[in-house]
Amino acid sequence: RYLHAEMGLPPDPQTSQLAAAIANAEQEETAVYLPTTATTTAYALSDAARMPIIGREVERGQLVAQLNRLAQGHGGLVFLSGVPGLGKSRLLQELARDAEWRGLAVAWGNGRELDAMPTYTLFREALGSLLTPLRWQQLRALLDNYWLNLAQPLLANTDPSAPHSQTPLHDSRHADHDHLEALSRLLLALGQLRPLLLILDDVQWADTASLEALIYLSHRLRQQPLLVVLAFRSAEARATPAIWQNLDALDATGLRLRLQLSPLTAEDTAEFINQGLGLRQDAPIFSQRLYAETEGVPLLLLESLRLLHDEGLLYRNERGEWHTPYDTNTADYAELPLSSGAPSTTLLLERRLRQLPPAAQQTLQLAAVLGRDVQFAWLIAAARLVAPDSLPQTEILAALSLLVQRQFLQETPQSYRFSHDKVRESVYAQIPPAKRRAYHCAIAAVIREETAQQSTAEHISQIAYHYRQGEQWADALHYTLQAAEQAHRLHALT
Repeated sequence: RYLHAEMGLPPDPQTSQLAAAIANAEQEETAVYLPTTATTTAYALSDAARMPIIGREVERGQLVAQLNRLAQGHGGLVFLSGVPGLGKSRLLQELARDAEWRGLAVAWGNGRELDAMPTYTLFREALGSLLTPLRWQQLRALLDNYWLNLAQPLLANTDPSAPHSQTPLHDSRHADHDHLEALSRLLLALGQLRPLLLILDDVQWADTASLEALIYLSHRLRQQPLLVVLAFRSAEARATPAIWQNLDALDATGLRLRLQLSPLTAEDTAEFINQGLGLRQDAPIFSQRLYAETEGVPLLLLESLRLLHDEGLLYRNERGEWHTPYDTNTADYAELPLSSGAPSTTLLLERRLRQLPPAAQQTLQLAAVLGRDVQFAWLIAAARLVAPDSLPQTEILAALSLLVQRQFLQETPQSYRFSHDKVRESVYAQIPPAKRRAYHCAIAAVIREETAQQSTAEHISQIAYHYRQGEQWADALHYTLQAAEQAHRLHALT
């Protein structure tokens, strides 16, 4: 063609044959290596954390308005509550992205489901990500050494250059007040350096000292660039008097905003399924069936879709289109073998777990006993103690890869994390009691060994918790007393 167009010369027969052969080869290669139709991402089955947030436009808009006020120097308190599975943590993740896009600093702390939480656990975790060497230098320029020294026990293990108190806290007649004042000044100074969004999740498991510090601080927030968002499960918080009384006291200080999440509507459920599967067109009857089954609870929607996919009842054809075996004959997809009666994450997960090979099931159970965040080294060490023959390291690595692929676990830069607390709780509840006790004892021994050279208050509390759950009462008492002594030494007991 180019010979004819540019020079007016037709190609000879050999050239024409060569061109035809090349064209045919390209077509064959395309047919082998490229799909005929591009498929869209099924976030619900591959990476739910990247799925667009659905049905929370109003709540997100209200939270973004608070971020805009924060950028102008006005902070405050926000409550975000609801039953498990409604997407509180997912909304908080979106809020954190919104804050970072606006140039705001973000810190995140989580309550832990331990019998006895170390004091100020919420702040220890959150401040650990903020207190870089640069921030330490800036704080020394803003705060008197007296306040930094008082805050030192709280800031332990955040930075080797942290100031060290030369005077025990109990030497001060006003130690309780001054300790709270030191923490308050530190947080407000961080906000002065850069407007700060402080997210505190799972507050139903918070330690009392952290909540009391927030009460002390709350009166100053409105005119300071520090916004604190507390998220919690309503029923669990109400069931714990110490937690609820402190939340009630915080509420009385005058919240900026109180949000309570509800299940998704039928319309939002349909959009959730469209986005979760990457559907090219609506599937109204299928969506109505899942809405009736899950009542619009996002976690139940995700687990239902994953269950159907794991069992081979939800699949893509060669064109990338989603189907079930019942598409041609169903009237309402009643044939889908989902649980009858009230929706249950536990029932859905029981069926999904049965689809896993034994090594993956055992790895997931051991991870569930470890807790919300699963340290890889601790998991490997615990497996050596409880299953040295049936769970070698290579099997664990393969199992972890599968568990991430199936969306039971997620990878973080430091560890593995359960895709949702309810997933961990459901897996944990299915472990036979004797095996559960053995796992707890093994994990206590691992944490004791791994942290022997640099044991923190949280490590000691974790060891005590696991020995209690393992019913090793002598060891449990020893580490419980050790945790109490450390808390008393830091003058954190009330």
